[in-house]
Amino acid sequence: MPLLALGTFMTITGIYGLLVWPLISSYNILFYDLYPILGIGLISIAVSIKNEYKLEVLGFMGLLYGLVTIYYGVTGYLQNMTLEPIALLALYALTGLSSIFFYPVAVFLDNAKVSKAFLIIDAVLLILAALVAGYIGLEAVPSHLNGFAKWTPFV
Repeated sequence: MPLLALGTFMTITGIYGLLVWPLISSYNILFYDLYPILGIGLISIAVSIKNEYKLEVLGFMGLLYGLVTIYYGVTGYLQNMTLEPIALLALYALTGLSSIFFYPVAVFLDNAKVSKAFLIIDAVLLILAALVAGYIGLEAVPSHLNGFAKWTPFV
């Protein structure tokens, strides 16, 4: 249920961001293109686990989207699109790598085999990505709140 809830939230907010473009310029592409894909992936995994469907196809999709995620991170880094380009690259690279490592994990789970090495690697990548996301949030929230303190909607 938590995976389904998180996936639903990510899908809705990601689609909102794609439709409304709330950020300045191409930041919408960098930050919103992959968000609904991740949300739909999490929903798909939750439904597959609940209904005991095979995960291999989702794992392969995760592998492909992981490569795309890393590409976005490298491009954002090379374009110097944030004040913390290393953190951006780390977040996208770790998230992308965790998606890539989901493929062998899915294959092992589908075949009722356990490969602790892949599970540990995937878990470590996800934990590191979460820590980087937390760091970015801690660094970004105060300045963003301050920057929008006098913002009013267009009337």
